[in-house]
Amino acid sequence: MTTGRRVLIIGGSLGGLFAAHLLRGIGWHVDVFERSTEDLAGRGAGLGTHDALVAVLRRIGIDVDAPLGVETHAYIWLDRRGGVIREVALRRIMSAWARIYRPLKDALPAQHYHPGKALARVEPDDRGVTAVFADGARATGELLIAADGARSTVRAQFLPQIRPAYAGYVAWRALAAEADIAPAHRDLLLERNAFCVPAGELAISYPVPARDGELRPGKRDYNIVW
Repeated sequence: MTTGRRVLIIGGSLGGLFAAHLLRGIGWHVDVFERSTEDLAGRGAGLGTHDALVAVLRRIGIDVDAPLGVETHAYIWLDRRGGVIREVALRRIMSAWARIYRPLKDALPAQHYHPGKALARVEPDDRGVTAVFADGARATGELLIAADGARSTVRAQFLPQIRPAYAGYVAWRALAAEADIAPAHRDLLLERNAFCVPAGELAISYPVPARDGELRPGKRDYNIVW
């Protein structure tokens, strides 16, 4: 199926890449414009997987037979001393940003992914829409998708009344190398999702693939959000 129509996707992170592949799959000509000049695989840390994610990756044509991450077999609730208050058996695959981003990015033809393109404004008209970039470049299509994050340039133009607001908390994130974790803690944590809920706080932690995608025991990372 070929529509001959062109879609401009502003934002080349996970949302933009998923949109790009799904639209290409139904015949659209797709170009993705990302403001950063860096490879985004180094951003982000842990991600949980679920059946819907596996289904959409398979629909796009991404190999999901290869492991997406580290398998955990239970959720545990810890007290302030690290003791287990409750354990619930529940299998889940815990992945990492790069483990999802990299195959999506690699599967998109390089000529359709444009880094270093910071959007300045959008100019819609009766024939379609034009994206105007900070470097003076212009791109025109029939459809534009804003996938440019919480501080979206597109949203700021068309919905200026919607602004980021402080949610009332701060989240600290960290990755620890599995090899740096004490053996006793490793035995408790590396096959489980751990939660701790002190008054007014929440800590979540789970094992993930290392930054280089390594999944072998002893070579993985441990993701922490407090």
